[in-house]
Amino acid sequence: GAERMLAACRLQAVDATPVWFMRQAGRCFPEYRRLREKYEILTIARTPELSAQVTLMPVEQLHVDAAVMFADIMLVLDGMGVPYHIAPETGPIIPDPIRTKSAVDAIRVVDAEEGTPYVLDAIREIKKQLKDSAALVGFSGSPFTLACYMIEGRPSRTFDLAKGLMFATPDLWHDLMKKITEVIVLYLRGQVQAGIQVAQLFDSWVGILSPQQYEKFVEPYSRRI
Repeated sequence: GAERMLAACRLQAVDATPVWFMRQAGRCFPEYRRLREKYEILTIARTPELSAQVTLMPVEQLHVDAAVMFADIMLVLDGMGVPYHIAPETGPIIPDPIRTKSAVDAIRVVDAEEGTPYVLDAIREIKKQLKDSAALVGFSGSPFTLACYMIEGRPSRTFDLAKGLMFATPDLWHDLMKKITEVIVLYLRGQVQAGIQVAQLFDSWVGILSPQQYEKFVEPYSRRI
């Protein structure tokens, strides 16, 4: 249950190893597959009742120790004012990639209640139904991974455009990272206030950097969060 998961996160003794899965509400549930036949992934993520329903499925059926928010790392772009969509079989697409000072300057920094109110509404609804049966895990993409998508405009294995901007115009890179970092701080703070008990930061693409590049261009922002 919740206390087992939270104790493990605090490095305290537990009666058993807590169990949860990163993609917890995925393809193993027929009910989820039926929902996906009716709704796009972003529609489910932006509809608190649907997000709550999917988040709670594994707790009810598998009795895992943590519920993992059904959301997408790209949702935080809603508040930034950066349009995007998720292309089936491809991933996030940003039609107007962020590659200039004016594009970085135009990114909005707003708190989570304004930027992504549906995420917070979903958290509050899930908490109401969960009680103490499982801990609630929220998350955000990291500044680096989000910057990669925002600069590239689509998924990539190497993110050459993002790395090119980082090396060729480091001042612009740092301006972008500062802005995304402040948004994520507000986003995760909003999630905590709404009721999450564990927060994860996903840095899916950071493996494309060397340790030295990471220390210079990324680590200060992760530490800030």
